[in-house]
Amino acid sequence: MRTGLHWLATKFRTFRKSCSTSTLPENTCLKLCRFLIVDIFETKIARCILVAILLDILSIILIQTYFFVENFDINYLLTFALSYTMMLYATVAILFLPDARNNVKSTIKKIDMRDLNTETCKSAREKIRKEIFLETANLLAHIILAVVSSVLYTMPKENMEKYECFIHVWTNYFPKWKNISVLLYRIIFFPTIYVSIINPSHLIKYSLLQIKFQVYVSIHQIEEINLGYEDRPFSRLDSQFHEMVSKRLLSCIKLHLFYYGLIREIEKRTTKYLFVFKTASILLYFGLTISYFSQKGVLPITCLISLISLSIFSGATVTRSGQELENLSDDVYMSLVNVKWYHWNESNKRNYLIFLTNAMKPFKLKYSQNVSLNYKLAIELLQAFFSAISISSNLKNVGNKTQI
Repeated sequence: MRTGLHWLATKFRTFRKSCSTSTLPENTCLKLCRFLIVDIFETKIARCILVAILLDILSIILIQTYFFVENFDINYLLTFALSYTMMLYATVAILFLPDARNNVKSTIKKIDMRDLNTETCKSAREKIRKEIFLETANLLAHIILAVVSSVLYTMPKENMEKYECFIHVWTNYFPKWKNISVLLYRIIFFPTIYVSIINPSHLIKYSLLQIKFQVYVSIHQIEEINLGYEDRPFSRLDSQFHEMVSKRLLSCIKLHLFYYGLIREIEKRTTKYLFVFKTASILLYFGLTISYFSQKGVLPITCLISLISLSIFSGATVTRSGQELENLSDDVYMSLVNVKWYHWNESNKRNYLIFLTNAMKPFKLKYSQNVSLNYKLAIELLQAFFSAISISSNLKNVGNKTQI
């Protein structure tokens, strides 16, 4: 036990040290995160495991749907609501994973990763190191929470077949294989949670962080547009100065427009994902609350709390990344406001005004008139969760009246 803890402590110190080194290798930001959310699914073993899990989930969904349609019993639906919605959510995530992964890789390839190891990028490099450490710690904490949730949910219990449809099918129709089914269920539960809840949220955040890192460098370049001429009086600012300012200013404008266009592309590519996952998330919330009211005393409260915490953690990760991107727009705008532009020539002043006008429009993943990836969306999801609690309570009362 001590040896294991010592090994973990050593690895953590090494990781922390690597995050605080004086240099950042080009194109290797968030290497651990990239491996855990993108590269790991490129292996044949991972693909085979995902296909096996998908076929297993689909078969259980079809069997349970058949029994529900045959009996059309509302209590039957309430009993397995959580298990059913979790499998639907996992199916959606696994089916969308290859396309989402390819979109992330396509987005990253379009970003011209600038060298962050130059002395002029020191302030931006410090911010990026901090972001890398926080995101890696966030992902590892998310994984640990998923492991805890998986252990709590799959711990052997006498009444598992009363709320988990996977065990219910095997227990009632293949009783000789019950022990094997429980073991299989425990094995595939964490990979399913990892793919369906952790991976989608961090895929989006990984893409947005790559843009965010480059915007940090752009902000630094905006702040240094007048670099080398700060102490010169107005009378000594020659044509060479104005030409230098024009070159730097136009470069910043082009990069700003490029990142804005890249965000629009991410928005376009992820529109269908957001709609599908938002719908699946609401269904999952319904499943969680329905199970709480219909399975009181059967489904352990620790299982529900751990799954709700995992879902909230995932939603917070996505919405926070979108909100931080919006906040970064304010940093770009304020860096422009603080630039000493009043000694520039008329041409540079016009370009500055154009840049300032463009900077007023925030970096925002906007999917409709009222839906953007920010804290407002998080509030809407929480409202949907509490609505699910209310509706589930009413459904429980309907189920009790039907029994009577």
